[in-house]
Amino acid sequence: MSNLKQYIKEVLEELEEMSVAGGIGGVATPLGTGPSGRVRYKSTKSSDKKMRSKSKKSVQYILKHGPSKKKKISEAVMILTEGRTSRLNALSPEEVVSFLDYLKSQANENITFSVSEKISGQNTTIGVEGTAKGHNNVYAATKDSLDASGGDVFIPRYFRSSGASRMVKNCFRYSYPKLSPGEKKEFGIEIIKQDFNKPDYIAYKLDRNTIIAAVFMGDFTEEDAERMSIKHRGTTIKFLSPTQIQRSPQLRESLSEEIVLEIDSLISRVENFNGKGIKKFIKTEIAPKVSDIINHVFGGSLLNSDSPIEGLAVNMKSGEDDLFFKVPTSQFDLIQKIQASLYAEFKINRSNQQLTRPDLFDGFYDHYGNNVRANMIYDFFNNPEGLNKRSFGYHLVNFITKMTELDHSRNTRVFFNPEEFENMCSILLNAYNQDDPAGYYRLIKLLSKKIPSSRNKFYWHTIQGTEDYKTPSAQKIINLNLV
Repeated sequence: MSNLKQYIKEVLEELEEMSVAGGIGGVATPLGTGPSGRVRYKSTKSSDKKMRSKSKKSVQYILKHGPSKKKKISEAVMILTEGRTSRLNALSPEEVVSFLDYLKSQANENITFSVSEKISGQNTTIGVEGTAKGHNNVYAATKDSLDASGGDVFIPRYFRSSGASRMVKNCFRYSYPKLSPGEKKEFGIEIIKQDFNKPDYIAYKLDRNTIIAAVFMGDFTEEDAERMSIKHRGTTIKFLSPTQIQRSPQLRESLSEEIVLEIDSLISRVENFNGKGIKKFIKTEIAPKVSDIINHVFGGSLLNSDSPIEGLAVNMKSGEDDLFFKVPTSQFDLIQKIQASLYAEFKINRSNQQLTRPDLFDGFYDHYGNNVRANMIYDFFNNPEGLNKRSFGYHLVNFITKMTELDHSRNTRVFFNPEEFENMCSILLNAYNQDDPAGYYRLIKLLSKKIPSSRNKFYWHTIQGTEDYKTPSAQKIINLNLV
């Protein structure tokens, strides 16, 4: 952390010197922008990982090895923004209006959009390297692993790794064209397996023993996809090229009048906005409404029309400028937000963490630290004002609250069906009312079974239609006003 503070301090000093010297002209532009004041992006053949076209270095790599002299400021921006991909509020008001027009198939001669579906899968980067021996070396890394190790897939560790799928890696090894010695190509892929094999929040209900590899980044054609799609030992692997996951909005005459009126209303609100704070206005007032209507405008997922789209990956071209941004759909974004924190909690081993109430929970010790989790929930319910929104107890109660409020979309995946949800809430409520440590521990054991940390199977509940999560015990917990 001291390295981070020193690095940011040096960059801020350099920016101040540039401002005094006239290099910036005293005009403050948003983080992530170029001299024009607009956030720039990369080639459409790149991905959204850590501004890869700007620098192959990740945040971790920069802090460990130091910044480059030429890209010191852009790399500082990467750290300060945590490499996040731009969203709708990165656009100017005029560009937002143009995108809204695009959603109802109204063209703009000065601004064009190219849209791909963001598919809910396991993100893997594949690196292919030509060798003098006449065969390709193939490297594979999952997103989390690649981000943590510096962002370079062409290292021995990933030559041995299978990434998210050994079969997909082998397709590149045996079926991708041979490269010249030293030539390298890199591919970003979403790997989609059967629902019980993936920890994602959208179900596609793939056929048995089917894997889909959607290539969203890299020099990968439809011909490559056809050549590499194979059936091996009873498993079908189907590749999709970047062009095959591109989407276009439905024609205006195919949209419902309600959706057209909603889009027109959003356009009017942006055009008539006066005063300061337009970025915040777009982020808080416009972007959520756009997320609500994406599935109405584009229809369901390419993989299963009954499943919602996870989101859109949008490349916008305006003159010589390119901007990439993402538009998540509300159907995915909301269900992810309330469940991801719980899923992350059970990937942590808390067995070595100290208890605040050893007199109550020491006897429930196990190798995963579930007694610590029970203690954490107890602390939140008995002293919520002393805990913050990062606490496990807050996340659990927020999950319960939001589950009752959401308009659940078909083929989204949740930890509990309504009956299991009511049972979980009942156990928690009884533990609180009876001040029962064993009840809190029983709750954690139930959660750990429904929210697996390392199992290969994910038997979550897939929403089928109009499930109702407004259960009696859930409502009583909400009435405690803990969040």
